Amino acid sequence: MATFGPYAGTKFALEAVSDALRRELGPLGVRVVVVEPGGIRTEMGERGIATTRRLAEAMSAQQRDRYGPLVQAVMALTAAGTAGGRSAEDAARVIAKAVTAAKPRTRYTIGPDAALLTQLARILPDRMLDRVIAAGLRPYRCENRCRVKRQRARQWRHLVRAGGLAVRSQARRSPGAGLPWRRRPHHPGTQGMRPDV
Repeated sequence: MATFGPYAGTKFALEAVSDALRRELGPLGVRVVVVEPGGIRTEMGERGIATTRRLAEAMSAQQRDRYGPLVQAVMALTAAGTAGGRSAEDAARVIAKAVTAAKPRTRYTIGPDAALLTQLARILPDRMLDRVIAAGLRPYRCENRCRVKRQRARQWRHLVRAGGLAVRSQARRSPGAGLPWRRRPHHPGTQGMRPDV
């Protein structure tokens, strides 16, 4: 699983443990702070890309066909985030501020990307946040979708040749033909019908 999942899982676990420690040890005078960095220019990104590349090379042809574009997009995002990230010195300054503050906040972010994602996670519904984050994977999504369409077209041509099926033009069918229709709920500026799917 050479994508962000394992790394994100470890960070979510660390955040949960930190929250629990803060609540449990607060009465004893122990202050626990979470520091959430965005892209930081360190060797970690390069090591991650090298590991991902090694895992990608070990994929079977079927795995590469299915997951290759996603892995490429993840490596590109990692490289861009590292190259455009904050320096390790900037991160150290935020950590020093958190450690020496008389009344530290429960969370500190490092870099504008971390601050933005933290704010978006608080105000956006999950599905919308998914779209925002997935926007960085558009090359993968487009390539994957186009490949699926090509595969379906090949399968259809094979069925036509093998079974002698007659191909009718889909252009003559109206959009959504055969779908059950219902009225949209009334909203100002909306009219007409939509498929009930």
